[in-house]
Amino acid sequence: IALTMFATPAHAMPNKFKGCPNVKQNGITYMLYQRCAIVRKTPNQKRVVIPNRIKVRGKVYTVRSIWDHTFEMTSKLRIVDLRAIDLEAIEDPAIFNNHKIKVVAHDMATYKWLKRSGVNVTLKR
Repeated sequence: IALTMFATPAHAMPNKFKGCPNVKQNGITYMLYQRCAIVRKTPNQKRVVIPNRIKVRGKVYTVRSIWDHTFEMTSKLRIVDLRAIDLEAIEDPAIFNNHKIKVVAHDMATYKWLKRSGVNVTLKR
């Protein structure tokens, strides 16, 4: 799995994502694209769990990305429990720049990538 970080303005949404439906589950807002779920916003809680998959109207969507500005309004956030083992990109720099946020990774590839990137991360299996 090749994991990358992007820094793109919030208004620069690619055309393929315009008009995609948004759903909210457990306080997290996701944008649905094909069979992928993209995390768009999380609640202002101390701990947020980002699952590997979500189910919407009988269809399963794999969480593949965390969008830019996802954690923008989360001043209370201290732990991101990242269960999304099929994650391909984290676009929100808060994960990389805010060392008050601890990330709990559930797979070795994500753990190693985040550790190399300077993220405050631990591995839980």
